[in-house]
Amino acid sequence: MSTYETWGMNLFVLDRLVEHRPLTAVTYTIFRDRDLLRVFQIPGRTLVAFIATLEDHYHKSNPFHNNIHAADVTQSINVLLNTRNLEVTLSRNSRRQQTIINPLCSRLCSPRWR
Repeated sequence: MSTYETWGMNLFVLDRLVEHRPLTAVTYTIFRDRDLLRVFQIPGRTLVAFIATLEDHYHKSNPFHNNIHAADVTQSINVLLNTRNLEVTLSRNSRRQQTIINPLCSRLCSPRWR
């Protein structure tokens, strides 16, 4: 997943490569590489189980608000976090963690989008 830090990542290809778990793959990689697992003392297995549970609740039949879309938004947020202005604004790890977690379930619970 070498392109997860730049624009243009093909999440449809990633979806096939990670056996339809793009949200889990993208989010775990971001947390690992930003050292958020260590900072917040989150065991890797716990994070993976949490994200996989969220991902299981996305309806695959929804053509837009699905786990691929959530992975795309999460990956895009990660790219934005690398920009200079946001890096300064979101300098605390807790703010970065919140910013990464928000898109994971932004459409998950909204019945309108199911």
